Amino acid sequence: MQPRGSTPLRLGLAAAATYFIAHFLGWDALALLMKPAPVLCLLAFLLPVRNRDAALVAGGLLLSAVGDLLLEASPALFLPGLVAFLLAHVMYIIAFVGRTSRLQLRRLMPVLVFTGLGLHVLGPHLGAMREPVFVYVAVISVMLWRAGAQIGADGTGGLRPWLATIGAWMFALSDMMVAWSRFVDPEAGLKVPLMLLYWAGQTAIASSTRRD
Repeated sequence: MQPRGSTPLRLGLAAAATYFIAHFLGWDALALLMKPAPVLCLLAFLLPVRNRDAALVAGGLLLSAVGDLLLEASPALFLPGLVAFLLAHVMYIIAFVGRTSRLQLRRLMPVLVFTGLGLHVLGPHLGAMREPVFVYVAVISVMLWRAGAQIGADGTGGLRPWLATIGAWMFALSDMMVAWSRFVDPEAGLKVPLMLLYWAGQTAIASSTRRD
């Protein structure tokens, strides 16, 4: 007997593999269809869970799927895609704050280092997108902080805070790869690692939800 919820995750893996095949073979229509499918499978994984935490993370997954479609459809839709992902991060922030409101300022320090380095490298290449990207980086930095703030906050030492934190960092690293490919080196060939990081990060965040 399969574990409950395993079917959407298996479908998500199949969709991810299909996306890579379509991408490498130049089947653009199939790639566009498959790009949001793994995240939508994670959304299906969360649908049976009836609590506020899961609903917020599900909202973030849905917005991420919209962002996936926009970014895959056309480079001209980069800004709307950026907005969709920004709103997804806001949903995750609200979910994480709902888990703990403790400041945990020491968790902010590595985030500030990461953000500072990222902006230092990307800043000279952003041009007219400088302000939107800076706003986006600020929001994802808050998301990273609030993910890390969960570690040790409830005193249980459970796995869920670590899943949220690892997932948030994977998401942030994939975003930096997207920015590098978009603004610095379009020929960097980062599609495979950034998508693997992105999907793994979303899976970890979805798995961190309260399932009571």
